[in-house]
Amino acid sequence: MTKSLMLFLGLGLLASGEARAQVKVGDAAPAMQFTEWFNHGQVDLKSLKGRVVAYVFVRLESTKSLHLLQALGEVRDELALTPVTFVAITNEPSASVKDAIEVEDITLPVGLDPTDAAAQAFGVQSYPAVFVQDPRARISFLGQPGTKQEVRDAVVEALRFAKPFPELPKSLRDVSKSLEKWELKKVLDGIDKAGAKKLDPADQQLLNDVKVLILELTRQLDRCADIWTEDENWPRAVVALTRLIEEHAGVEGAEKAREKLDALLAREDVKQEIQASVAFAKGERLEREQNWKGAQKAYESVAKQFPSTKAGEQAKGLAVLLETRAK
Repeated sequence: MTKSLMLFLGLGLLASGEARAQVKVGDAAPAMQFTEWFNHGQVDLKSLKGRVVAYVFVRLESTKSLHLLQALGEVRDELALTPVTFVAITNEPSASVKDAIEVEDITLPVGLDPTDAAAQAFGVQSYPAVFVQDPRARISFLGQPGTKQEVRDAVVEALRFAKPFPELPKSLRDVSKSLEKWELKKVLDGIDKAGAKKLDPADQQLLNDVKVLILELTRQLDRCADIWTEDENWPRAVVALTRLIEEHAGVEGAEKAREKLDALLAREDVKQEIQASVAFAKGERLEREQNWKGAQKAYESVAKQFPSTKAGEQAKGLAVLLETRAK
């Protein structure tokens, strides 16, 4: 083979993307920008630092990609109460993406990257491909594509140090305090008031991103509450509705949470299951507040009072897991 032919073939491999240098575990996640978002409001990806992010590079005309998106949609629903964002990324035309979302019932957020810059930056070598970004914005998992269980395990492992919202600067102290207390309606009101002032563009973008994340979380909790109710997963359904009522009151998308919870409380056929789930939700809230001892006691109480219910079974396992932290 001549040198000129070898050079030609080498350039062909680079052009096709097959010789891209792939990011490695521990590398900083490359910066990205999307021209459009689907199933999600527009955010600056830098504002997702502190959360876990799973980037899923796909081709929506591919059956393999569609199957993976369906599987990871189930993982996303399972982890809806945690600070993780799944983003599918494609270079396909906007109209084709919209059609695929509707026809295939794709629920994951989709980012449009028509130039394939993101895939090149990550060194994607085949589709689909999954990269998990930890809260420090470093790659903690990569798969071509990785199984549903492998991706889920990687996300759960990375969630240990994750935060739901980006840290706000001292100049936005009032909004930051409300965010720390999960007074989300106050946060949105504070963002609207701050928007009327002349803010640094970076601060304004950060506030816009926080607003989008709050609204997305509210809609996701509401959607999952409906799914979990239909699946008769009472503990998860009640936790989602309780969070909407206690933390998202007044936020768009949370209006019917009280009505939905009251409907569950009125059901005689699953009365004990719902009562157990309400008690379970209190333990979940204490755990989220890192009151480990209080959460352990709450879960132990649920397991003792409602041993034969789904909430009682889940609470028993969680009480054991919290034993070390509660000491």
